[in-house]
Amino acid sequence: MVRNKVVVRWIGVLTAIVLVGAGGWWAGRVTLGVTDDEASASPYQVNAVVTEASVGQVVNYTVSVRQQLKMVATNLLSGIVTSISPGFLDQGAEVYSVANVPVRVARGSMPFYRDLAEGCEGSDVEQVQQLLADLGYDQPVTGDWAGITTANVKAWQRDQEQEQTGRIPLGTLAAVPQLPATITPGEAIAVGAQASPGVAGLMAYLGTPEFALQLTVEQANNLPSDATVQIDFEEYTWSAKIIDSRQQASGQTDLILAAPDGSVVCGVQCDSLPAAEFTSMSGRVQVVPPISGPAVPAAAVRTDEAGGFYVLRPDGTRTTVTVLASDRGLAVISGLAVGERIVVLQAESGK
Repeated sequence: MVRNKVVVRWIGVLTAIVLVGAGGWWAGRVTLGVTDDEASASPYQVNAVVTEASVGQVVNYTVSVRQQLKMVATNLLSGIVTSISPGFLDQGAEVYSVANVPVRVARGSMPFYRDLAEGCEGSDVEQVQQLLADLGYDQPVTGDWAGITTANVKAWQRDQEQEQTGRIPLGTLAAVPQLPATITPGEAIAVGAQASPGVAGLMAYLGTPEFALQLTVEQANNLPSDATVQIDFEEYTWSAKIIDSRQQASGQTDLILAAPDGSVVCGVQCDSLPAAEFTSMSGRVQVVPPISGPAVPAAAVRTDEAGGFYVLRPDGTRTTVTVLASDRGLAVISGLAVGERIVVLQAESGK
């Protein structure tokens, strides 16, 4: 009975070692355990089989994404808001409608301030003409509203199933300096609400989204400057590197991130970001690069009189090994082959 209790105790210890070794570390194809014949052969000895594994330290942090929110256009229509369509929008997209009259965006820095029709000229006319050209209409950009512009506006209105007036009433186009961009109606623009001229019509997140690890000073100091960061958001995974450090008044340190090529982290998938000034995401920081090779429980590695490392064979002989990586119960070593058996733990006979 005593011998059986010893076996159970040591098997439990070995299981705990393997489980601890898995926490916070990568491990591939690891199968460390005790075979039935080994357990029955000696109740005072726990053996394991050398397996192939890969380990590397990974720490989880929160990644903060900041987008700069600006008001870009004032609502100039009056009536009940009948629809809103926020999102990552490009030339000519509808953002909201008032009494079923759509408000669309056009790239440009000049606010639309008047009704536009044949005979008008100026930079606001250029913005309309550029919009038409970008949408595929054969439209020269001259700044003078002539017959061809009227014809193209009618064609665009027809394609949008709107009345073909050849004119653009004030309030139905909103100028946005940068398109495509993440755009949302102002707080007062909500379906069923009464829209009034003068309230904030469009808010846009302009510029490049900034990704940052928000850490304490101690956490930031413990990260290598060349650490790789993996960011998970919805169905996407983005790789990033640390490019700058910024100290906040609160004492917090922001580590600014960029894609490996120096561009924005989200790349062509930035349109998936929510329309929010701040968004939190999950980040995994690779602190120690993974090392692969034969792996054993760390408890199996012993130190000899000269300070070298060795493992014990089931027959009692020693084999010198070199420890390549070790932490939290798992060691990758050289000097052994996958499939060989080694002693993990021994208990004194009779206890």
